[in-house]
Amino acid sequence: MPVLFSDIKWANRLVILFYLYMFIPRIFMGHYPLVGPSMAVKKSSWEKIRKELCTNAKEVHEDIDISFHVKKLGKIYHDGKTIALSSGRRMRYHPWSFFGEYAIRFFKMLRTH
Repeated sequence: MPVLFSDIKWANRLVILFYLYMFIPRIFMGHYPLVGPSMAVKKSSWEKIRKELCTNAKEVHEDIDISFHVKKLGKIYHDGKTIALSSGRRMRYHPWSFFGEYAIRFFKMLRTH
């Protein structure tokens, strides 16, 4: 589902960037990634994966890590009709973290998963 930013209205006009974000990881991962502000995981799935998750926040993105583990259990479904509202403060105040570190960490995670 698309994520819109409640405090960065101009970014919401670039929804295509969200779909690009969904497309690129899908190519490398072979499935849709879960996106923090707009993901849901069944309790039964969570119970099966929660002890396997990587906990070092400097090495993994928890939503992407959850994606890898949930995918082992079945299909990840992307609902393009539902919209999640989130804060864009990380994009605004820490753009390198949002646009740079996130991408670098994603590719490092591909090697470990």
